[in-house]
Amino acid sequence: MCCVTCLYSIVIKMSKRNGVYEFEVATTILLSETFKFFYSLIQLNSSNPSASSSRTTSSNPSLIEGFSVWFAIPAIIYAASNNLVWVANSYLSPPQYQLLSNFKMPATVLLHRMVFKKTRHTMHWVGIFMLMIGSVADEMLACTADVRETIEDTDEGGGFSMIGLSIMLLISCMSAVAGIFSEFKLKQFKNRSIHFSNIQLYFFGVLVNGSLLFWRRGLSMFSPTHFFAGYNVHTVAAVIIHACMGILVSFIMKYADNIMKLFSGAAASGLSAVASYFLFYEVPSNALIYGTFVVLLGLFIYTRPEFEQQPRKRSNSKESTVV
Repeated sequence: MCCVTCLYSIVIKMSKRNGVYEFEVATTILLSETFKFFYSLIQLNSSNPSASSSRTTSSNPSLIEGFSVWFAIPAIIYAASNNLVWVANSYLSPPQYQLLSNFKMPATVLLHRMVFKKTRHTMHWVGIFMLMIGSVADEMLACTADVRETIEDTDEGGGFSMIGLSIMLLISCMSAVAGIFSEFKLKQFKNRSIHFSNIQLYFFGVLVNGSLLFWRRGLSMFSPTHFFAGYNVHTVAAVIIHACMGILVSFIMKYADNIMKLFSGAAASGLSAVASYFLFYEVPSNALIYGTFVVLLGLFIYTRPEFEQQPRKRSNSKESTVV
C-alpha cells in the first residue's frame, strides 16, 4: 500500500505541464471509480458466477437481493469532502492545509473506538500517538515557515483563517465517518466476498462523481474530445494507480482497520520523499526524516503480536465447585 501511494504521488506530479493540470481532475476520479467497479464485477463473476446472476448462494446473495443503498452514504460524504477541499484551499496555504488535514487521525481513532468498541493494548495507543506526532512533524515546520513569511510580507500578522480551520475540522470529521462506515459495512458480512460489497460501494461512487461532473460542466463534458482533453500517459497511469489504491484500501478495511490505513498513508510520505530525491532532486527536510522514523517505529509497535489483547477465558463453574 505504501509503495502504491508513493507511486501515485510521483505520477500525479509528472502529469503536470508547467506546474498545472491540463486535464479535468474530476474526470480522473470518475474513471478511477469506474475501473474499480468493473474490476470488482469481473472478480466476483470469476470467483462466484452465481452472485452476479439472479441465483443465491449461502455466502453471497444475488446483486439484486444484496443491493444496499447504505453504501451511498460514504460515496456522498467523500464527494462532499472532495468539494470542500477546494474551498478550504482558498483560505489556507498548502502547508497549513497539510497540517490541519491531520485532524482526521484523532477523529478516526476516536470514532473507531466508539463504533467497534475494540479494547487495545496500552502499547497500541503508544503506537497511534507516535503516528500522530510523526505525521505532523514536517507539516508543522513548513507551516511555521509559511506563517513567518506571511508576517514579514504583511502588517496584518500570520495565522490560520477561522473559516479554513472550521472547514478542515468538518472535512476531518466527514473523512472519519466515511472511513469507519465503509469499514463497518465491509465487515458486516464476514463470509461475503469483498468484491460483492465493493461493487455496491463503487457503483455509488460512479453515480455521485458522474452527477457532480455533469452539474459542474454539463453534458458536453462527457464527449471524448472534452473528457480526455489534456490527458497524457502519466494521467492514465494515475487513474489506474488510484484505482489500485482504492481496492487495496478496501482490503485493509475488511481484514485490518482504518488505523492501519492511517499508518500506511503516513509511511508513504517518507517513501515518497526518498523517491522524489532520486527523481526530482528534492532534498527532504530533517523534520520529514525524523517524522518518518517516528511513524515507522509507531507502526512497528502497533503491529507487534505480543500486544494483541487475548480473549479472557471464562472460568467453568463446574470445575470450581468442590465436591
